[in-house]
Amino acid sequence: IRQLGFELDKINEKADAEERLNNIRLTQIQLDKDKATSTKELLGLEEEATNVRIEMLDKEFQKFVDTQKNTIKTKQEEADRLQAIIDRNIAKGRSDHTSEMEQLKFRQQEINEIQQNLATNNFAIYQEIEQKKVQATRDGEKAIVEIRQKANQDYKANLQERLNIARRIEDLENQLMEDGLEKELEINRDKFRRLREDTEK
Repeated sequence: IRQLGFELDKINEKADAEERLNNIRLTQIQLDKDKATSTKELLGLEEEATNVRIEMLDKEFQKFVDTQKNTIKTKQEEADRLQAIIDRNIAKGRSDHTSEMEQLKFRQQEINEIQQNLATNNFAIYQEIEQKKVQATRDGEKAIVEIRQKANQDYKANLQERLNIARRIEDLENQLMEDGLEKELEINRDKFRRLREDTEK
């Protein structure tokens, strides 16, 4: 039992170390997102963050599975000890092992139930983790949509700013022209072109 307790401690230590490492990865990804200069880079980092979150959930479930396997070992050792007591009593011709037989039967039922649940993932925690993974995927997809929308808005704002600057330059050029028919024609051409551009938008 001491050995099995040691194995359980190793399972917990490994899971805790992996969780700390993944939290560090998520922090680094967030820092990289804050420094990102392109939409493509931001999208890649968001996908990576989603993958890390899902990986963390998978590892959480794996820790649970490893704990259940350790529980099976513990119960199997208890069952083996009970069987040894029963075998010694039978060898000595004694029949006062009814309690041990009931405990052995109960241990074997527990082992079978855990093994069956492991084979079918019939655990409440499995359902919870699957729901968290779906939510993490949805959150990641939502963040990606938001990044794309912001990039699109920034692009449109940048285009509008460039158009406004180009129009101011045209206006300045028109002001520098000598008064007369040519200046009025150029101003009207610019005005109608701008109306057409604004209407097409």
